[in-house]
Amino acid sequence: MAHKDNVNRDRCNDATKYYTFYIKHYTGCKENIIDEFFEELKNFKKVYDNQMRKINACPNVPRILEPTENYIFVVTLTTVSILIASFTLFILYKFTPMKVLLHSYLIKKKIHRINSLEEIRR
Repeated sequence: MAHKDNVNRDRCNDATKYYTFYIKHYTGCKENIIDEFFEELKNFKKVYDNQMRKINACPNVPRILEPTENYIFVVTLTTVSILIASFTLFILYKFTPMKVLLHSYLIKKKIHRINSLEEIRR
């Protein structure tokens, strides 16, 4: 029983070391991304997460490390793109002849639809 406790304690100590290593280098990588090292950090995260699933809970050590991908960037980029596209279309519609062209196109389409319905009724 004591041997099992020692093994668990050693694993928890190692997990603590690995966690601090990851956090230290992960924050450094976020500031200046070095591709090869960042890829190895991703691999390290996968191995750590798999090993921590096998170990009983260690106090003060997370079972899963922070994700290495930056999903906030993707969401921000999508949101900004949609806002820019909407703003551009609004400006084009309000301050260019596009409003007149679009309006006349819709009127022609409506007239064509009405004429088609009248021909079907005859």
